[in-house]
Amino acid sequence: MVGHGTLLTILVRRRLLARLPVFAILIAFYFLRSALLLAGHFPAGWIGSYWVLVYLDPGLQLLLILRLGFVAWRFGRARVAVAVALLMITSFMVAWCIGSSSHSFLQNLAVKLSVFVAAMWLLVTPCLVLLLRKAEPSGRRVPLGIALGFAAYSAANVATEVVHKHFALHPQPGLFTGLSFFRAIIYLGCLAAWSILLLSDRSHVAPVDPMLTQSL
Repeated sequence: MVGHGTLLTILVRRRLLARLPVFAILIAFYFLRSALLLAGHFPAGWIGSYWVLVYLDPGLQLLLILRLGFVAWRFGRARVAVAVALLMITSFMVAWCIGSSSHSFLQNLAVKLSVFVAAMWLLVTPCLVLLLRKAEPSGRRVPLGIALGFAAYSAANVATEVVHKHFALHPQPGLFTGLSFFRAIIYLGCLAAWSILLLSDRSHVAPVDPMLTQSL
């Protein structure tokens, strides 16, 4: 919660909300979700709200991925369109094979969606690196930095789900706890890296391609 609050403060103080609207909305959502989860439990009447929070996460991440795809659109429209279609099919197959199953349909769908989005980040990020290599360094630094952060966390997320599925019949509480801490440490590192990236960003004071100034 402190990490999300710090990143939101940087976005506001550096006047980056207009340039990074989708990213800012996602971080604000994480901040509010963290605050709600600190309450310790959801009252019986809030169970619907709980699932809304669960499904908003992958939904907002997908919106951010689409926004990043829009950034790369002018650097190869046909390639971007074909890549998005292929990446979505590949990610769906990865989620179908890796995501652990559950007796609860809502929980099972949430896990599959989480793995699907994680696979998308892992596949989209290298494509963005290739497509944006011709862009000005000042214009591609923030979009690629954000994408690389999500890709790093997604790699930890997929690895965790693979281990969970492998030990589904013989749970290892110590191993699962360690993986949870590992995922949390990776994500905290991403928050710190994004904060440093935005604090050091100077692209708003230099002439930048207008397609990239509205990057996210």
